[in-house]
Amino acid sequence: MDEQNNNWLAQEYLQLQKTVEDFDARALTIKAWSVTFSAAGLGLAYQQHNPVLLLIAALSAWVFWIVETVWKVHQRAFYPRIREIERHFALVGHGGFAPFQILSGWQRSFGGQAPVEDEASLRGKLAVSLFAGVMLPHVVVVVAGVLLFFAWPPG
Repeated sequence: MDEQNNNWLAQEYLQLQKTVEDFDARALTIKAWSVTFSAAGLGLAYQQHNPVLLLIAALSAWVFWIVETVWKVHQRAFYPRIREIERHFALVGHGGFAPFQILSGWQRSFGGQAPVEDEASLRGKLAVSLFAGVMLPHVVVVVAGVLLFFAWPPG
């Protein structure tokens, strides 16, 4: 029964890993849309001599930032189960070299993002929005749009 259980866990782990990677691919699409739309808005503001477009560009980048944060929170909901499966295979041993250690191995070598304490809470979700990989490039456009509106408005 243990061998069958390990097979099922291995299949689940591989599916979870693929799901997490798919989330990352879609997050890049969100970033591309954000940069395209928001940067176009910044440029259009100066072309049209309309300072309000700077705020619209900043607002759109902020909305994309929220969307990406929600996306990342959904992605990270898979991490606890991935960690459970990794712990299982680490305990099983396999001759001192445990299989299915992608997340923990990456976090050890890269110093990756540790679990956010109480990630299910609103405070935990807001903490995710401040990860550099989530807030960039959106925060740059938000700050640029607002600063340009007040410091160097078009027209």
